[in-house]
Amino acid sequence: MRITSPAISFQNDSRGVSEVVGFLLIFAILVILLSINQAQFVPQENREVEFQHFQDVQDDMVDVRSAISTAGQTNVSQYPTVRLGTNYPTRLFAVNPPPPTGTLRTSQSYNISIYEPGNPDPQNVSTQFLEYQNGYNELDVGSIWYENSVLYLDETSNDGNIAVIEDQNLLTGNNDPVRITALQKNYSQSSTNRVAIEFYPAENPDIDIDELEGPVTITIPTRLNKTYWNSELGGYSAYNQNEFETNPNNVNFLQLTVNLDSLAFNTVGINSNPDDETSAKRGTGDTKTPTKLPDGAVAFLDANEDGIYQASEESYTVRELEDLSVDGNIRVIRDAVMNDGSLDGISIDATNITIEPDIEMSTTGGGQTIDLISEETIDISSSSIQSVAPITIDAGNQLIAEAADIQTTGGGGDINLNSGSSMNIASTSVQSIAPIAIDAGEEINSDNANIVATGGGSDITFESGSDISVSNANIEAINIEFDSSGFIDLDGTGLAAASSGSLSADLTGNADLFVEDASFTSGGDPADLEYGPGNSVNVIGEPSTGGTTS
Repeated sequence: MRITSPAISFQNDSRGVSEVVGFLLIFAILVILLSINQAQFVPQENREVEFQHFQDVQDDMVDVRSAISTAGQTNVSQYPTVRLGTNYPTRLFAVNPPPPTGTLRTSQSYNISIYEPGNPDPQNVSTQFLEYQNGYNELDVGSIWYENSVLYLDETSNDGNIAVIEDQNLLTGNNDPVRITALQKNYSQSSTNRVAIEFYPAENPDIDIDELEGPVTITIPTRLNKTYWNSELGGYSAYNQNEFETNPNNVNFLQLTVNLDSLAFNTVGINSNPDDETSAKRGTGDTKTPTKLPDGAVAFLDANEDGIYQASEESYTVRELEDLSVDGNIRVIRDAVMNDGSLDGISIDATNITIEPDIEMSTTGGGQTIDLISEETIDISSSSIQSVAPITIDAGNQLIAEAADIQTTGGGGDINLNSGSSMNIASTSVQSIAPIAIDAGEEINSDNANIVATGGGSDITFESGSDISVSNANIEAINIEFDSSGFIDLDGTGLAAASSGSLSADLTGNADLFVEDASFTSGGDPADLEYGPGNSVNVIGEPSTGGTTS
């Protein structure tokens, strides 16, 4: 039998070719579209994120400038915060560069020299400049500098100019005092998160300006040129315009001559008090003499916005804090302990509320709540807030409560911490036998915090419109829940739920969840942190106890 060749040759068979070609064509189009998105749209969108952050960090640096000025002029410690870096939105079909990290650091030290008439040997007070340097990947913009009360953007490294953000307030009139605040203590911090900075005025400076004979001549280091200082100070008799010293590639020196009774000088340290041997102090920046708060009063309406009580300003007793609502800034400077059981508790509603460090605010009677509500900022850093009944702290803008102690001891004593923008509760202790709710419109910083809700049915919830940072913290409750529109950082943190409780984290798609060396337990046994949505979350690191599951 003869075997004949098939009628169709496989070599010449073209069936299915059009489908393959179509698939390859679609695939090639997808690759091209993804490449265009990666090369054009991702950088453009990231540039917009960086630009928005740069606008925000300028506002933060304005607050830093104000804090240095306030600490120096009012002799009251200040605690501003700065969001050093930012994060790009997570992307499903594109790759982001690393998040831009910003750096805030001091310069090398220079001397402010104070000369008596006819004496060539000055008293030297060291000072430094403060620089914020961004780490943007797309936006090319210079550093923001603070010096001698001036805040400015330096674009000279990009062949640009100096753009002043906030002008000087060393001298604002011929009849006004000369206000000088030296800045000391080396500082350098890099991060993508918000960091808190502390400014402390000098306590026991060795340099006594009052012992000098005046008028004194003062030379002040500056990075700014003669043109700027001439435009700002040229009309004032204290400014020695012809004595301005210009040093190419180094700092310049401006010169003032002032009578001692018109000089307000202070030294401010970053994160600690200045060194006594290189610091000086003479009066406060606005030359006001503080008045003693009336007997029985614990707070005042800071109408002058200088942190100093004056006799013309309204003061308040603990009883008057039961229902206090004012337009203005309330500052609590003495312990406010409510022992009168006939009162409902403490309720303050104001534009800004400040409870000074080491001050206690407490109620002792059942049902006596504490409600602090502000349109703008609430600052209770290093203070103590205690009650048997619920505590509500609600800031329309920032809530600053670093190293504070917030505690309720009665059943039903919920704790609610709310802020319209960022919240800083780093190193803070929050304890209750009732639920604890922490809610911020922007990022939450609760690094190194101790937050415990131990009563039956007592949950702890974190909710943020941005990032949540809870690294190296301790969180204990029946159930612990995180809800974030950005990343969640739990590195080194212990989450301990009850045996019947759960641990959960709700993030946006492609957001980062940091869990390196974290400990997740339920009833003392290893447990899983449940996160969502599904596999789109980037889990970074490995917990030391327990695990993660989607």
